[in-house]
Amino acid sequence: MARRIRVLLLSGSYVMLEVEEHSTVSELRAKAEKELWDQKLLDPAAHLRWLVTAAGLRLPWAETLGNLSFGDEDTLTGVTMRSRTVKSGPAYAELVGDGTVRTWGKASKEGPGVDHGLREVIDLYGSDDGAFAALREDGSVFTWGHPSKGGDSWVVQHQLHDVQTIQATSFSFAALRSDNTVVTWGHPDRGGLVNGTNELADVKQIQATFRAFAVIRLDGSVTTWGEATFGGDSQTVSERLNDVIQIEATGGAFAALTQDGIVVTWGMELAGGDTAAFRHELRGISKLSAGSLAFAALREEGSVVTWGHAQFGGDSRAVQDSLKDVRDLVATGGAFAALLADGSVVAWGFAECGGDISEIREQLQGVRQLASEPPCNFVATLSNGGTVRWGADSVPVALYFAVRSLSVTGAPLGFDFAISCLAVSPSVVFDRCEGRGRSAVLLARDGELPAGAISVPLFVTNAARTPSASAEGGVGNTWVLESFVDLQNTSAVLAAPADLARQRSQVPGYEIRDLLEATIGGNTQRAVVTTIFVWFVASQFLDIGSAVELHAPPGYELRCNPRVQYISLPAGSCTLISGVTSTTGDVFHQYLSLALTLPGQQVYPNTAYEFGVAAVNPSTAATPNFWGLVLRKPGGEVADSIRTLPGYDLTDFQLDVQTPLPSSTRPAVVSFVRVTLTFARELAPGRVAHISIVAPASTKVLCQRLRDLSGGGNSAEALPLDSSIGTYGTHTCQLQNSVTMHLLLSRPILAASYLIELGVLNPGIRAAKDFWTLELIEEVMEWRTAPAVLQIQVPGFGVSNPFAGVDIAAIANQAAVKAAALSLLVTFQHLLVPCVSKPWLSRPRAHNGGSWAAESCFYLVIPRPAKCPRGRGGP
Repeated sequence: MARRIRVLLLSGSYVMLEVEEHSTVSELRAKAEKELWDQKLLDPAAHLRWLVTAAGLRLPWAETLGNLSFGDEDTLTGVTMRSRTVKSGPAYAELVGDGTVRTWGKASKEGPGVDHGLREVIDLYGSDDGAFAALREDGSVFTWGHPSKGGDSWVVQHQLHDVQTIQATSFSFAALRSDNTVVTWGHPDRGGLVNGTNELADVKQIQATFRAFAVIRLDGSVTTWGEATFGGDSQTVSERLNDVIQIEATGGAFAALTQDGIVVTWGMELAGGDTAAFRHELRGISKLSAGSLAFAALREEGSVVTWGHAQFGGDSRAVQDSLKDVRDLVATGGAFAALLADGSVVAWGFAECGGDISEIREQLQGVRQLASEPPCNFVATLSNGGTVRWGADSVPVALYFAVRSLSVTGAPLGFDFAISCLAVSPSVVFDRCEGRGRSAVLLARDGELPAGAISVPLFVTNAARTPSASAEGGVGNTWVLESFVDLQNTSAVLAAPADLARQRSQVPGYEIRDLLEATIGGNTQRAVVTTIFVWFVASQFLDIGSAVELHAPPGYELRCNPRVQYISLPAGSCTLISGVTSTTGDVFHQYLSLALTLPGQQVYPNTAYEFGVAAVNPSTAATPNFWGLVLRKPGGEVADSIRTLPGYDLTDFQLDVQTPLPSSTRPAVVSFVRVTLTFARELAPGRVAHISIVAPASTKVLCQRLRDLSGGGNSAEALPLDSSIGTYGTHTCQLQNSVTMHLLLSRPILAASYLIELGVLNPGIRAAKDFWTLELIEEVMEWRTAPAVLQIQVPGFGVSNPFAGVDIAAIANQAAVKAAALSLLVTFQHLLVPCVSKPWLSRPRAHNGGSWAAESCFYLVIPRPAKCPRGRGGP
C-alpha cells in the first residue's frame, strides 16, 4: 500500500512522494533527495541529514514505514547538511551530507588508516600531515592518521564520550565534553597537554590557532596552552582577561570579548594579536568574528572595527561608509560579510573567499540570515525562503612553490639550500620549506596563499662566485619561481616538468660579492665630532688575538678616545693606524684596529655584532667615499673583509641629537623616551618638511603618545608642527618602530633645543641593531619614500632590569617649597654585578638657559664598566 508523504525543507520548499509501506526510512530519504535535486530545490552538494516528525522525533534510517505511525498523508521535515572536505597535509577527508566519510590522497604511513564504514558522523576535523578526528552523533570520537599529530587517541579514548565539539591545531586536538571538561591529545609540546595533563575542567568554550588553544572557564577567566608565538601564552594580558564571554581565533592570534564589551588580543601581530595602537576603539563591542588572519568586531551602535592582515579582511576602509546599522557579522577564511538592518549585505576581504559581491549585490536584498561554510563560502537566507551562496566551492588542494637556481645545461651553480630552509619559523603563510641542493620547496598552509606580495626569508649558502652566462649555457645567474598543485611531496615537485607548473617566473639573480654583511651610520653634519656605528655579521670564528679593523674614507679622523662603545662586540684594545687605500699609494687615511685581548672573548660566525667609535667628519665630501671593515686572525691574515661600504653624504643643518633617555629600561614594558634635538642655527621656512625618529626594529612606538615638551610645554618654544597632515594630527607612524612629525612650511625652525617625548613598548630582549636614527626630510608630498637629507644615529639604551620600574620615591617634609632638600629611595629588584660602578643621579640640562619647572625629571645612571677586575667580591 502506497502512502503520500510530504518532505518539507526549512527553506519552505517541499516535494510530495508516494512510497510503499515496506520501504525503509533510508529509501524514503534517497527518493526525496533525488526529487529535490531534480527540481533544483536542494544544493547538489547537500544531503538530507535527518527526517523529523511534527512531534520532533528523528526517524531511524533502518526502520520500515509500515512500523511507523504515519497517516495517509504526513509531513516530515528534512534537515539538510552540505558535504564538507577537510584537508590534513597531503590527505583529504569528506564528510558527506548523509553522515558518512570518504577519504583520498596520501595517507600517513604511520597512521592506522580510516574505517570506511564510518557512519553517523556530525563533524570532521583535521590537524596536519594526515591526522583526522570524526565526531559521531553519540558523542564518541574516532581518529586516524599521523599518531604524533593527533591521529592516535588511544591514550584518552576512554575519556572521549559525550563530546560536544572539537578544536584542532596543526599538531593536536582538544574535545569539549558536556560536563565542561576538555580532553586533549596529539603533540605534547604543541597543545597535546595542558600543564602536563590531558584533561582540563570547568570549561565552557574552546578555540584554536595553528599551534595553540584557548578556553573560557566557567568563572569567565581564560586558560591558554601551546606555542607562545601563536597565542599559547596570555600572561601579558592575563589581568584583563576577566568576565570573558566570547573567544575567537585566527591562525596565529586570539581575541576575547569581556562582559563589559572590551576586546583583549594576544598572539601574532600579523594575525591580529596586537591592538595596542587602537585599544580605545575596541570598547562597546557586542560580537567578535574571526577569519584565518584577521578579526572584525561589531559595536553595539552598529559600526564595525577590523584589524589583522589587510587582504584577509583586516582593512575595511573601502566599505567603511557602508558599515552602519550592522546587525550581524560572519567570516570565512579570508573575508567578512555584514548583514545590515535593511536586509542588505556588505562584504570585504579576499575576493576568492567571498569578499567581492559586486556581481550578486542585487540578489542580496531582503536577507534574513547570514552564515559561512568553511573554508571560503558565505550563505545568505532570504526572507522568501531562498538562498544565495558565494565564495569559492573548489576543493582545497596542496599548493607548492619551488624556488630554483637553474641553468639550461643543468650544471650546478653552487647554491645550497638548508634542509629546513625557513629562516623565520613558524611562518603564517608557509607550513615548511624543504631544501634539496640548489632547490627549495615551500608548502603553503591549507593550500592557500594571500593576495599581494609575500616575502619569505630562506636559508641558503651562496655560490663561491657569480654564475656567468658563458659558463652556464647562456642563462647563468637566473632564478625561477614555480607553483604546483596536487603533487604529493617535495620529490614530485622537483621532478615535475616545467609545463606542469601553474605559474612560472624567471628573474635575474644577485651578484656573489667577496665581502662582509655590514652597515655604517653616523651624524652627517659637516666638520662635527660624531659616533660611527658599525653593524656587521661575522662570517668567521675569531679568537683572542684577532682584530676587527675599521677603515675610514680620506679626510675622516678616527679616534680611540672618547672610548670605543663595545655595544655587542667583545671589549678589547683600540689602536689607531695610518694606511693606504689605493694600489697607487697616494691616498692615505686612518683606520682603527680593535683587538680581542681577554681570554674567553670570541666572535662567532653568523652572529651580528655592533660597535661605535668616535670620528670627526671632514668639511668636504670624501673621494672615494667608501668605508672598509676587515676581520683579521691572530696571525694577521685576513679572515674576511669589505672595502666598499658606501659612506654617507655630508650636510650642513648643524643639528645635534642626544642619546634617548627612557623612563625605564625594563624589557617588555611601556617606557617614555625623551629625545633632545639641538639646532645650532635657524632653518628657513620650508627647508625641512618632516622629522622622523626611528627606534630599533624590535621597539614598538606608541604613536598616540607623542608630546613636544620644549620650553616646559610652551608652544612658542616648540617645534612648528602641522596638525592637519598626520594620522594623529601632527605626526604619523608609517612603521611600528618609527614616528614622523610634520612641520609647518610657513614657519622656521629656530636655533634652539627641542625636547620630544614618545611612548614606546620596550623589546623583550636587546635589539641586534640597538641604535636610534633621526632623519630630516625635505620632500613635502612623497615623504614616505623620499630619502633623508640628514640622518643621525645615536646609541640606544638596551634593556635591563636592575631596579623596580618606577620605585623611586621622593620624600621631603617641604616638597612644595622651592629648594627644599629631597631624599630619593631607590628599590633594587636584582643583585647588581660585583664590579658595578657607583650609580649617580642626573638632572636634565636647563632649556635655553631657563628652567624645567613644568617637566622636571631625575635619572638614575648605572655605569657599565668596560671590564670587570678579578678578585672583586660581594654583590
